Amino acid sequence: MTGGNEAELLLSRLQSQFGDMDLSNLARDEEMKDGSDSEESSVIEPTLEEIQAWQETQFQKGKQRLEMKKRLEMSAVQRRRDLLKQQKMFDTEEDYQVVAALPQLEESSTFFPSRDKEGNDFLGIHPMLQELSKGDPEVLGTKWKRLYSSDHGDGLSFQQSWDALKGYGGPTVMLIGSIPSSKHALSGSNTFFLRSTLGFYTTSPWIESTNFFGSSDCFLFAFDEQVNRVKIFRPREDKDKDKRHYMYCHPSFMKSRNLSATNGCVHGIGVGGSPSQPRLHLTETLEGCRAMNYCSLFEPGNLLLGYNALDSLYYFDVECLEIWGVGGASWIQDSLDAQQKERGLAQAAMKKVHNVDKKQFLDGFRYLGGKNFEHIEQTAQRMDL
Repeated sequence: MTGGNEAELLLSRLQSQFGDMDLSNLARDEEMKDGSDSEESSVIEPTLEEIQAWQETQFQKGKQRLEMKKRLEMSAVQRRRDLLKQQKMFDTEEDYQVVAALPQLEESSTFFPSRDKEGNDFLGIHPMLQELSKGDPEVLGTKWKRLYSSDHGDGLSFQQSWDALKGYGGPTVMLIGSIPSSKHALSGSNTFFLRSTLGFYTTSPWIESTNFFGSSDCFLFAFDEQVNRVKIFRPREDKDKDKRHYMYCHPSFMKSRNLSATNGCVHGIGVGGSPSQPRLHLTETLEGCRAMNYCSLFEPGNLLLGYNALDSLYYFDVECLEIWGVGGASWIQDSLDAQQKERGLAQAAMKKVHNVDKKQFLDGFRYLGGKNFEHIEQTAQRMDL
C-alpha cells in the first residue's frame, strides 16, 4: 500500500469518527507536497492524547449544535420557561443555591385575603396561593399582575373580563367564586349561601373562535378551603389532536363578523368537554354556568368543592371573578404592551370606518344637489371632515 493511500485511509477513518473537524494536519506526506507518487511517504499517527482531545472537541461542538437546534425549535413559552429557570437558579449570591418559587401579588385579591376567617394575618404567602403555585412553579411562582377583578372596581361583567383577556399574550389564571345556581337547584337544597372556588390556568392566549384552541400547558383546579389544599386536574395524554379541546371562547357578538354557524356551540368561555357542553362553561350572563366532574380530555374530579354540586346539577352562578397575568414582570409587561398595541390598532380601524361612514353619508347628500342642501358644507365642517 502506498504512502498516499495510507494517508487517505487514515484521514477517511478519522473523518468518519470526528465529522466536520479539520484533520488534514494529521498526515505528513512529503511526496504529496511536491506532487511525487513515490512510495517513500510517511504518516504521523495521532497519539492517544490527541484523539481524546479531538473527541472532546467534537463532543462539545455537537452539544452546542444540538442546544442551538433545540432552542430554535422552542416555542415562545418554552423560551420563557428556560429564562425563568435560569433566573431562579442564579438569582442568589451563591449560584448553586436554588430558591423555592414563591408567587408575588402586588395587588389585593378576594381569593387570597391577607387575613384568615378569625381575623389573624397570614404570615407570608397565602397557603392556597402557595399550593396553586406548585402546579407550575416556573410560571406561577413569579410576579402576578391583576388584569380584572369584579370586587375591585371592574364590576361583575363577562364583557369586562373578556376585554381584560383579549389581546393579552401571556399566561393567565382565572379565579371563579361560585354559588349554586338558584334556577337549577333541587327543591329543599340549603346550600345557596356556600361558595366554592375553582379556576383555570393556561399559558396560551385567549382568542375569539368557534373552535377549541390552546395547548396542554394548562390545568383546571379547585380549592378545598377546609384543608387549604388545591386539587389540580391536568390534561390526559392523548395522541389524537382532534380531541384536544383545551380552551374555547365564543361570544355572541361574533355573529356580526360573518363567522361560520355555531352548530350547537355554546356562547361564552369553555374549557374541555365539547363545544356544545364544555367541562367548565362560563355563560355571558355569568349565571347558569356549569362545572362537570368528567370529560375525555382532563383528569376527572369535582370542581365545586364548597358544596354538594349535585344539588344544583353542577350548575353555578358566578359570585366573583378575577383574572391575573402571571410569569414574571418581563413577560407580563411584554403582554400588556402587545395588548395595548392591539387595542390601538382596533381603535384606529374603528375611527377610520366611522369617518368613512360619515363621508359616504354626506357624499350621498351632495349627489342629490340643489339649493335645499346648501348647508351640507357647514355640516361637514362641524363633523371635522
